[in-house]
Amino acid sequence: MCSRTFASLVGCVISGSVGEPWDFESEVGPNALSGSIESVSGSGSSVQWLLCRVKSFMHSGRTIEHLVAVLRYRKTETFEDFCAGKRIGVNLVFDPGGEPTCEDDISRLLTTPGFPFLAGSIQIG
Repeated sequence: MCSRTFASLVGCVISGSVGEPWDFESEVGPNALSGSIESVSGSGSSVQWLLCRVKSFMHSGRTIEHLVAVLRYRKTETFEDFCAGKRIGVNLVFDPGGEPTCEDDISRLLTTPGFPFLAGSIQIG
């Protein structure tokens, strides 16, 4: 049973671990992320996603603070698992320009090949 609904995730604090790239470092430290969920995909979206604002990290000389989390293992994990407090595997897609990502940009990030991403896991808390 889900302790939270998907829509109620907005505002939740998240923590994460980054496995790829192996030398990832953010303000939080090596291979670590922390932040909060700013928005979630709507019920009609073909792919569920979370827009997260995280403690910054650098990519190609630019500061990155927004990531779009999508399930990495869609066959074995769900956002319902995440709502229940479990750690889930995610791809964290971001805009390489370092500009804040608004909801209108998310479709472009998720459907256009070539945007950089981190591979790791996240959980509430």
